[in-house]
Amino acid sequence: MKIVRFAFAALALLSIQAPAEAQTYTTHSGHINRVFASLPMNFGFRVFFSEGMGDCADGFAFVETDFGNYQAYVSTLLSAHAQRKRVELVTDKVDHLGKQYCRIVEFSINDD
Repeated sequence: MKIVRFAFAALALLSIQAPAEAQTYTTHSGHINRVFASLPMNFGFRVFFSEGMGDCADGFAFVETDFGNYQAYVSTLLSAHAQRKRVELVTDKVDHLGKQYCRIVEFSINDD
């Protein structure tokens, strides 16, 4: 029965029409060499890669404090930083004051 409900839920999600502007995602891979915590709603938790993030305004990707999985993202990214693990970020763009900032959508932690 669970499989049937899951199939119907998946079908319902697929039937939702995408907005006119499709979301574009970018992948960045590297080692976190710096973290920065800011005020809520000011790009709350920021990560910087030693390899850089060329297309991200001000060279960082962020997780905002109102994001539902904020605590899990922050703690896992801090652990990756402490262990010098390679991180692969998937980001989307957020327009702010004429710049394109990179918001972290999802990520993975990898051994080198």
